[in-house]
Amino acid sequence: VNTWASRGAPPAPDTMAHLENVTFGIPDGGAIEGLRGRIAAAGIPAREDARGVELADPSGNRLIFRSDAHVPEPGTP
Repeated sequence: VNTWASRGAPPAPDTMAHLENVTFGIPDGGAIEGLRGRIAAAGIPAREDARGVELADPSGNRLIFRSDAHVPEPGTP
């Protein structure tokens, strides 16, 4: 929902007001696992931890997906 028509513009400098991140709360830990798989399959660089995953959208905005449900560390049974 970009009403400024800034597609392709560089990110705002840290000295300006700007969107820092968007956090999505996901109640189902299994959904986080599915998301991890889709991100990996798409080859999108992401940071992961036990509660979720963080990545950047094409404009460089941080998108954070978190779950408070128990989710095992990536790669553990």
